[in-house]
Amino acid sequence: MFGQSDMEISVKREKAAMSLPSKWGSLSAVLFGGLLLGMLAKFADHSYIRTLKDLGTYMGLWVLIVTILAVRSTSKSNAIVRTLTFLFGMLVSYYVMTQYYYGLDRLGYILSWALIALFFTPPFALIVWHSKGDGWRAAACAATPVALTIAEALSWRLTSHPAQIVFDLAFALLLMLLLTSNRTQRVRTLLLGAVFTLGARPLLHYVWEFVGA
Repeated sequence: MFGQSDMEISVKREKAAMSLPSKWGSLSAVLFGGLLLGMLAKFADHSYIRTLKDLGTYMGLWVLIVTILAVRSTSKSNAIVRTLTFLFGMLVSYYVMTQYYYGLDRLGYILSWALIALFFTPPFALIVWHSKGDGWRAAACAATPVALTIAEALSWRLTSHPAQIVFDLAFALLLMLLLTSNRTQRVRTLLLGAVFTLGARPLLHYVWEFVGA
C-alpha cells in the first residue's frame, strides 16, 4: 500500500553509498559546504545584483540544498545529522562574517533562525528521506519541499522580486523531478503539492514574523 519499506530504502542507499567517503569525511564536506555557502550568501547580501541578494535571503535555495542532502543520506539519522550540520555551518559563517566585517548586532535574528533550524530541520529531513519510492506516502513526502518553494513563490513578499519567483518555481520543478521516478509518482506529488501549498503559505508567514524579517 505504501510502497517500499524503510529497510528496503536504507539497504538500497547503503549500497549506493559504498563508494562514497567515510561518514566523518562526508560530514566534514557537508560542514565545509555550509560554511562556504554561508560566506557567499553574506557577500551576496552586499552585492549590487538584486538577484544574488534574493537567492541568499529567501528560503528556496536552502530548501533545495537541504532536501538533496536528506534524500541522498543512507539512513534517517544520517539525514538529520547531515542537514543540521550543513545549516549549522551556514548560519555560523554567515553571522560571524556579519559581526566581524559589518559590526551588526543582530543576535535576536540569529537565534530565531537557529531555533527554526533546530526544531524544524529534523522532522523535515525525516519527511524528505521517505520521498524516494512509490505510493502516496512517498508522494506526500516529496510534495512537502515542493509546496514550500511554490508557497514562497506565491508569497506577497516576492511581488516585487520577479527573478526570485522564477527561481523558486524552477526549484520546485527540479525537486519534483529529483524526488520522483515515474510519471504516476509525479502526478501524485503535483496533486498533493497543490494542496500542501495552501498550508505552507500561512506557515511561511509565521516564520517570517518570528524572525522579524
